[in-house]
Amino acid sequence: MSFGPGREGLAAEAFELWRHLVAPDPPAVPDVELTFVTGEGPVPPGATVVAPSPTETYALSGAITRAVLTSLIGRRILLHAGTIDTPRLGVVVLVGPSGAGKSTATARLGAEGAYLSDELTIIDPDTFEVTGYPKPVSRSIPGSRAKRDVSLPSLHLMPACAGGSPDLIVLLHRDRGNGSENGPPGLERMPLASALLRLIGQTSSLNRVPGGLAALARLIDSAGGALRARYHEASELADLLDHAPAPISEWWAEVEACRPSHDVQPRDLMLAPFDQALALETGVLVLARREAGHLEGLLGVIWELLRVHGGLSLDLLQDLVAEEIGPHPNAARRVRSAADRLISGGWVIRA
Repeated sequence: MSFGPGREGLAAEAFELWRHLVAPDPPAVPDVELTFVTGEGPVPPGATVVAPSPTETYALSGAITRAVLTSLIGRRILLHAGTIDTPRLGVVVLVGPSGAGKSTATARLGAEGAYLSDELTIIDPDTFEVTGYPKPVSRSIPGSRAKRDVSLPSLHLMPACAGGSPDLIVLLHRDRGNGSENGPPGLERMPLASALLRLIGQTSSLNRVPGGLAALARLIDSAGGALRARYHEASELADLLDHAPAPISEWWAEVEACRPSHDVQPRDLMLAPFDQALALETGVLVLARREAGHLEGLLGVIWELLRVHGGLSLDLLQDLVAEEIGPHPNAARRVRSAADRLISGGWVIRA
């Protein structure tokens, strides 16, 4: 990192916040190089503007995180998650959108072990080992929704640059009310389809990781299934995780695109382009760019028939559905309705 004129104060504060990651012998050609300026006057090409403000350290760490993330796209599973490694719980990944309490929960649980990240969790898609990104912890400024970074020593956190594969994958659901709507704190294993959809929503460019969707399913399997934690305060999480429910496992298989077995005719139904897909006990889960969908029941049957056979007329599709799942008195209407839903959802198109 380098800092332009007027950013000397930010440079000194950034050094204190990030000093545990400062390389004693930096490489001649760094993987990521950033220059920060005030934005007052001409901005050099490639420079990042961080205007002076109470939130400037948070803005700086955001720019660093985006640069690191960009450099790893297509090579790692990148989760919007905090990760800690404790002797009691092992490697714990805490997943959730902004506001779910990741940073607070990470700091609370990480005090008894090693801190790997509060925001970006980097996972090898083959070994599932976690690469640490122990950035300063982002905390809300009292009386404001804005955030500022806090040093690790001030939170009694010990940074770690590497960890093993996750032992627990926890999707955080923080109840900010009095708990009357969602019930008391609790921890439950999630069905595979639900866990995949939630996790995909917290990944960056998973579709660009070769076999990324299958790797994510294997990762969930290796941790005994993902957990959903419903809680009010971070102090409740430790006790919940100490009594995690028994591991679960569900069947799944990776599926690939097939070449059409015959010439596609105008108005035939055919699959929209997709990146990766899994067959599940409950249907098919499809990943197309940044969108993921769980196609259950008849929707999954139709999608799979179109994958295998290529373009099909509605009449032929109805015949194949009957062969697959048996006749139904309202088969034509049901297949037509399901096909319309797949088309409106963007999973099926007409030739």
